[in-house]
Amino acid sequence: MNDKTISVLDLVAAIGVDNLKFQRLDQCLTKSKSVKGGTELSFETSEDIMDVTPPFGQAKRFGIVLWCDSAVWDGAVTKLKEA
Repeated sequence: MNDKTISVLDLVAAIGVDNLKFQRLDQCLTKSKSVKGGTELSFETSEDIMDVTPPFGQAKRFGIVLWCDSAVWDGAVTKLKEA
């Protein structure tokens, strides 16, 4: 297996921007709890991610979480909206 680090930009380019959707975690969060070493989060999504045909539990969709500082997010969104 190749241990090459994959950048987010390369990953998005390989998947194709038309094949991606994003969902803000702060808008779908159902529960958060402080735990030792971090925060436990629960959220709901409208994405149909699980296949109900055998073998049960196979994921049809794959999700990842990206983190950035809130101020950085807000600045980027403001800049994009003003462009």
